[in-house]
Parts: sequence; structure tokens; C-alpha cells
Amino acid sequence: MRCVWTGLGITALLSAIFAAVCLSPAATTSDGPSGWRVVGQIGGPTQAVAVQGDYAYVGIGLRLVVLDVTNPVTPTEVGATAPFPYFLEDVAVIGTHAYVAAGGAGLRVVDVSDPANPVEVGAWDSPGYAEGVAVAGNTVYLADGPYGLRVVDVSDPAHPVPVGAAYDMNYAWRWGRWIRRGMPTGWRATVRVTPTCTWPMPGRGCGWWT
Repeated sequence: MRCVWTGLGITALLSAIFAAVCLSPAATTSDGPSGWRVVGQIGGPTQAVAVQGDYAYVGIGLRLVVLDVTNPVTPTEVGATAPFPYFLEDVAVIGTHAYVAAGGAGLRVVDVSDPANPVEVGAWDSPGYAEGVAVAGNTVYLADGPYGLRVVDVSDPAHPVPVGAAYDMNYAWRWGRWIRRGMPTGWRATVRVTPTCTWPMPGRGCGWWT
């Protein structure tokens, strides 16, 4: 019995210490009452890649990493962004900007004019879960998970503006490009739309939007 009470006493003592330390004002930061905050991050799943010129832009975990692929045998990391709030799902690069589908963090715009120092310059917090992205001119097409297709004007990369939507009752989850025969320079973006078959509204059919 003495051992039992000793164990309970130790548990009570540790609980009191934990409460005193972790719940004290000194331990509370702007990141939350727990006092936890991110101070570093490395690695993670690789789910996104785009290539432009001699550089590959790869989503690794929470970061966009820039690789020099001048020699494909020895790709070399030259730069990386700060961590995003969610894992990177997809990336498209046009000119000096990379457009990132960052899951629950929506659309992120990254200035890659200096590959050694990619910097986020704009963002749009989409209503869904950004899973795929394609860009044509100043327009971004975002596959926003349960909120379908979202169309965003990025004429000002620092301030992306949503301008349209389609299939917002379906699940959009993948973008791609294909070249039409006889038109080498032509392309059309495609997003795979999974209708509400898995939701309480069955029978709306499955297909592709182009």
C-alpha cells in the first residue's frame, strides 16, 4: 500500500510541476498557451515538382526546394523557402514566380527570380484544400479539393484575387496538361473531378473537366 501511495504522490507532484511551468505566463507565447512554436523543419514527402530551365522546383514536406539540374546526374540544392503551414501538394512555375498548392494553406505565390533565395510574396487562403495548380498567363487554376475548381487572377502576384469557380459541389483533386495533335504549342488544363458519389448525393456521374 505504501508503494501505491508513493506512486500517486509522485504523479501528483509531477502534475503540479508541469502545471506551474507550462501554464505560467513566462511559458505562454503568441504561438499559443502551450508555449510550443516551430523553430526548424527538414524533410518530408515529395509530392510536387516543376522544371524550368536549369532548375527543378520540388515540394518537399512543408518547403519549396530549388534544385540546380544543369547536370541531371547530380542535382544540387541551391535554395528553399521557409516552411508553409501545410504540405505542398503541387507546384507550377511561370517566369519568375512559382505557384504552390499548399493544402489547407491554399494558394501561395513564391518569387523565384533568385533561385538561391525563393521568397513567398503573396497568398490566397482558398476555402477548400488546394491539391493541384496550373497557370496560363495571369490566371491560376486551382483544384481546391471539396470546393471544386477555383480561378484566381494573379496579375498582381502579391495580391491573388479569386475571379471564378466551377464544380464547387464536387471534389477537384488533380491537374494536368496535354498537347493536342497538330497543335504543338497548344495546351489545355484538365482537372479530375470526383462528383458527390462519396457524399450524401449519389448519382451525379464522374468525368473530366477541360
